[in-house]
This record gives sequence, structure tokens and C-alpha cells, in this order.
Amino acid sequence: MTREREGELPPVDLDALPTIAEMLPHRPPMILIDAVTAFDFETITCRRRIRADEPYVVDGCVPAAVAIEYIAQTVATQRGLDGLLRGLPVVRGVLAACRSLDLHIAEFAVGDELTISARALGQMAHIASFRGVVSRGGQVVAEAVIQVAELPQEAMPMSAKPEESP
Repeated sequence: MTREREGELPPVDLDALPTIAEMLPHRPPMILIDAVTAFDFETITCRRRIRADEPYVVDGCVPAAVAIEYIAQTVATQRGLDGLLRGLPVVRGVLAACRSLDLHIAEFAVGDELTISARALGQMAHIASFRGVVSRGGQVVAEAVIQVAELPQEAMPMSAKPEESP
């Protein structure tokens, strides 16, 4: 589904946004972003504080390559909010490709406060491209260009399909 702009888009009240869990197919402990701090229909910024009890933490550190998942979850949240605020259903998707990934550090540490931002680069049919950046203390520590594919309901794995009400 392409998301063409049609007329004026509504202003976004960050306090009225759905929770991250409502936008992602993941469930704790695999939800790896904490909150949306900025959103419009082209960009999103989220934050993450790395905790000792979360997945991927080994000896107090998380490999920097996990930044791709932080970016992917930020993009998934942007896509969900974009559709929801346009009056469209939330469409599930998958990370289809990582066109580039630049890691400027080897690892994150427990307690690190991360800022993850993503900007839409374009869309063709069901594939959208985004540039994502992960910052720590105002310094860019990871950058990626990813492509996500929106999945039609019938293509979703059974475990990812929303439950139907009786």
C-alpha cells in the first residue's frame, strides 16, 4: 500500500500517540525502543535506555550491530503511526534489506541513552526505504539505510497475525 499525501495531514500530539507495543508485532522483552520523542509523516525520533536485563546484553554490553534492530523498530513505529493517523489500518512489515550499515563503535553499554531517528527516503509499491541514525550523547554511533516491505495479511506468518475476536 502506498501512502500518498492527500490534503492536509493532522498535527501530531505526542502525548496522544498509541504505545510502542501497539505499533510493533514484538512483545517484551523484544521491544527495543522506549518512546517516541518526535514524529511527523516523514521522520520519527525514538529513545532507548539500555537496561541490564534486556536481550543482547552480555557482560554489560550490547553489540553495536543491534543498532539495525533499533532502527528497524523505529521505522516500524513510524509506519504504524503514519497509517493510523491517516486513517489506514496498521500494516505489518519486515526488514527486507539493509543497503548500508556503518557502525562507529563496537558496543553499547548498560545505561546508555540512545536516540534513534529515521527519515523516509521513498517508496515503490510495498517497499519503503529509510535512513536511520543512532546517537549516544549527541554523537552518531551507527547509521543505516534499510528497506522494509509491507506484508498483506495473508502473507503474515500465523504467529504474527492479529487474533480475531470471537
